[in-house]
Amino acid sequence: MTMDQVFKIINNFFSENMLVNSILGNRQNNFKNVYNNIIKTDIGLLNNDQKFKDSEDNYKKVYDTINDSRNIIIESPISPKVEEFFKVWSELIINWNNNTFQKNELNVDAIFIIRMIDQHYTIVESIEVLKVLNKRFKNTKNWNPPAFEIAPHYLKYLD
Repeated sequence: MTMDQVFKIINNFFSENMLVNSILGNRQNNFKNVYNNIIKTDIGLLNNDQKFKDSEDNYKKVYDTINDSRNIIIESPISPKVEEFFKVWSELIINWNNNTFQKNELNVDAIFIIRMIDQHYTIVESIEVLKVLNKRFKNTKNWNPPAFEIAPHYLKYLD
């Protein structure tokens, strides 16, 4: 995926105000600030062979968005648009980190988000299968074959 495609997906997500409000809530300003004022700026500087601003504050702000992303992915329903945004966001953060701070903890958390998203539908399908199996087990738990019901009566008759 090219950088232009990544930027387009993120810009499209940010342009959908209702979706952004429902998913990011009051954290949307942090995401937009990190995207516009840190990541895009640093990528532009690096593309022009200039030095980026090596600031722990910037790193912390970016890391906070990954932390928020992880919490949102774990706690909220994931629609295809949300899935696409967080996957692209995480890949962008990994790319930015690999070219700037190169801190492993940020990459680990971003990769975790990507793995969670990739496994999301598998988990949802597993939950649905378990619901069906649970219902079947509940129905069979109270069922006794006729032979077991006849046996006590038959034994009394034989006495």
